[in-house]
Amino acid sequence: MVSEPADRRPRAGIVFWETYLGCAPSLISAARAFSHHGWAVDFLMRSSDDRFVRPPDFGPHVRILYVDRPSGDSGHPAASRSTEDRDASSRSRRPADSVLRSVLRRVLPDSLRRGLGRTGACLTDRIHRLRPSHLFRLSRFVRGVRRAVEQNQYACLIGVDMYGLGTAFRAARPCNLPVLYWSLEIQFESDFSDRRSLAWKREEKQGHQNALALIIQDRERAEALIRENDAADCPVLLVPNSPRGIRGDRPPSRLLHDRLSLPPEKTIVLHAGSVCEGMRSHDLARAAADWPDDRILVFHSHTSLNRHDEYAQAVTALGDGHVVLSSVPVDYDDLDDLFASAAVGLVIYDSTLGPNFQLLAGASGKLAHYLRCGVPVVCIDNPSIGRVLSRWQCGVSVKEPAEVGTAVQTILDRYDEFHRNALKCFQEAYEFDRHFQKVLDVIEQQCSVQQEPGNA
Repeated sequence: MVSEPADRRPRAGIVFWETYLGCAPSLISAARAFSHHGWAVDFLMRSSDDRFVRPPDFGPHVRILYVDRPSGDSGHPAASRSTEDRDASSRSRRPADSVLRSVLRRVLPDSLRRGLGRTGACLTDRIHRLRPSHLFRLSRFVRGVRRAVEQNQYACLIGVDMYGLGTAFRAARPCNLPVLYWSLEIQFESDFSDRRSLAWKREEKQGHQNALALIIQDRERAEALIRENDAADCPVLLVPNSPRGIRGDRPPSRLLHDRLSLPPEKTIVLHAGSVCEGMRSHDLARAAADWPDDRILVFHSHTSLNRHDEYAQAVTALGDGHVVLSSVPVDYDDLDDLFASAAVGLVIYDSTLGPNFQLLAGASGKLAHYLRCGVPVVCIDNPSIGRVLSRWQCGVSVKEPAEVGTAVQTILDRYDEFHRNALKCFQEAYEFDRHFQKVLDVIEQQCSVQQEPGNA
């Protein structure tokens, strides 16, 4: 492919309100695919000191513009701090109710404890959306995106999720830019109760109905969102939340063994993601305590994990020597080595939180990464992912964390078969570029139509 100067490339703007770009496989893959096919890309984002890992190096044709800064400059927010700083500050600001939470975990039944946790999380989200600081950041983000669109010649905008889509349409309207809707998280009107959030949800619905296309991870999620937004006429492009390229059948990695000083004979069962009640980390750790001595459960967090946190310490203690915490995130381009250092990967979500956490066949980034590395999967209480594992024979689906140990043994007894099937599943169903080409085709066709005489 011949490289073109950046100023000659058509430019796409991806409007992304969230701050977790560094651990968003489909957006990272999209930027690199755009660049490979002769496009330039701007991520129009807001700055943040969140603990997510930094975005990877995208090369010269991809920019990250923090539109809430006065200059809209690129680069990672300077407020980002080291892991050691965060650990120290977290210790000094440990919540006063940590003792109460510890007592409640000991005395309440698991199901009631998780239910209270979900209710608390929902209330926290709703309160956060009503805070003046949130409304100010959102207003500044909208103004910043509008300013960036005025200053750059974009061929199209891609609005990500509710805030990204609504903001993209507001900015695109004066210059008649085409807008695509990329859905990473599916949200429903019933998820909101405050007037402002409902107004944004209505903007999302209208934007979905008028978008050039909906980009979404799988058919189940598409059908749910189309029903919610009454948008049956909007074309659908299915693109899984996955990395680019085939890794192939390479030797296993030793990254986690080396990082955590684990003996080479230890078989790692990896849980990659948040260490929290929503991921049933307590239950997983308790189940691992009964595993054979040659197996160990590693919790690896995609944000910096405070090992001194009371919850994290409790998880380790429950494992009775079979649980280890990997507390420092790895860069996106090192994820292959992380996942390939496990023999078996775990995928667990709190399905009681609704369709966004139930319909995950194409939306789970960790599932795609496991399969890319040939790591068989055990999923817990998720029929959507379970159907993938059953169809491709690349893992085992169970109902409860207590069943994980037996599922792991089933996989180890036929490991070569499960390993080959995992690689095949990724290559045929999840490899990003196989799916993203149709997005490029739709955008390039629209751009060529706009450039025809009489369509300017």
